[in-house]
Order: sequence, then structure tokens, then C-alpha cells
Amino acid sequence: MRRRDASSIRTGFVAGEEVLLETKPVFFAFFSFYVPGLYLMAVSILAYVYQDEILQYAPTRYLPEPYAVYALLAAGILIPAVIYSFMKLNLRWVILGIAALAATIGGAEYALEQPWAAPLRDMVWYEHAPLAVLFAVGLLSVLKNELYRQSHRYQITNARIFTAAGILPRRHRTLPLSKINDIVQDQSLVGAFFGFGTLVPLTASGLGMGANMAEASGSAAKGLLGLPTLGVRVSGGHSIQVPKSRTHEALFGVKNPERVVRQVMDILAERELRLH
Repeated sequence: MRRRDASSIRTGFVAGEEVLLETKPVFFAFFSFYVPGLYLMAVSILAYVYQDEILQYAPTRYLPEPYAVYALLAAGILIPAVIYSFMKLNLRWVILGIAALAATIGGAEYALEQPWAAPLRDMVWYEHAPLAVLFAVGLLSVLKNELYRQSHRYQITNARIFTAAGILPRRHRTLPLSKINDIVQDQSLVGAFFGFGTLVPLTASGLGMGANMAEASGSAAKGLLGLPTLGVRVSGGHSIQVPKSRTHEALFGVKNPERVVRQVMDILAERELRLH
């Protein structure tokens, strides 16, 4: 039996059950989670270095200080958030952008008004408090997501798959191998280069499946002979079932995914042969 470390998900097994693999997501698998925080840090650094040049040509130059800086940060944060939310059909990024902007402006205004900040007025960061707060918000976002990555634990035995992730709350999942019909491997170009991928176990009950939806619509209206406006609207759409799961429900971003799939499918094949 494979030796288990102190971070193992489960220590009690039935007779004959052996641990085949213990792993967690690799660092680069969570890079998309780090991007928002890294972007906020980059915006704060670029705004600090090129603030005067940007304000000289930006429409916000007509605003008084510090509102010109606040407007500049709002444009740098919210415009990409709106575009990305539109691409992903998810308002989450707009909400996070607004929260980051509110934390930046509110945190800076609060800090500048505190008595303990008075001795720090000669420091460089004091003059650029909003940018310092924005950098801190981005750094905290990166650290939070790294902590979340480290909280993941995947454990595969010759009978079950155990997954766990999160701190508060801590989410667990146990999936008997006998319930698995297939394992879908999802590997991006970056995953292929660094040797990691996501494995989504599929069951007969549909566990591990989600839906992608697309819809298109159009409308037209016209007033006729002074009568009230008449309108026509046509819409249509479709949805498809695709393998989709959260990081704590699948084997997200694991190293050497082909080897993991081969181990699990070999166990299932051996069990099928014994039954027949």
C-alpha cells in the first residue's frame, strides 16, 4: 500500500483497498484563477509608473484630484471586467470588479483619514494610496486562490475516488469506481506543455455533466397608418450536454492525467472481466 502523508483525505479503508495515487492541482492549472489578482497588481504598477502621462491624454484629466485617479482606475478595472463577463456570459467578473474598485477607493479614503497615517505622509505610497490599496487587493486575491489550490486533495484507491477542497466550508466527495462509466480528459495547450489536465468521471446518473447554452434573437417594430406600433420578435437557441464539474468534484489540473486514466480504466476492465 502506498504510504500516506498527514494531509491524506481518508485513513480508514476496507480490507483489500489500496491507495494508488494521492495528488492535488499543479500550480499552472490554477493560473486562470490568479489572473484577476495579477491584473489588478499590474494596473496599480502601470498607473504608478505612467500616471502623469496617462492623465495628460485621458478624458479624466478634467476632473479634480483624486477623482481623476479614481476614474482612471474605474476604467482600467471595469471595462475589462464587462468585456470578459460578456464573453463568459457571467456577471461574476463585473461584480468582482466593482468590489475591487470599492475596496480600493474605500480603503484608500479610510487610511488617509486615520490619525496613525499622519506620520507616513512623507512616504511615497501615501501620495498614491489608492494604487497601494489596489496592489494589496490584487495580492490578497492571488494568495487566496493559492491557498484554495493547496487545500485540494485527490485520492484514488482501487475501489473509490476521494476528493476534498476548501477550508471553510470544506467540501468532500466520494465516488465508487464501480459507478464510473467513462472518464473525460480535458487538456489545454498549456496543460499539454506542462503535463497536466482535468479528469471528469462520468456516471450513469449524469454526474459530471453540465450544459452549454447559446441563444440568438432579433426584433423589429413599425408603426402603420397612425396605428399603434406593431412588433415582431424571433428567437431561437440550443443547449448541449458537456462534461463539466467544479474543482472539488473532478480531478482538476492533475499531473500525468493519461497515467491516472489508465490506472482507473485498468481497474474497471479487470473488474468487468471477473464478472464475466
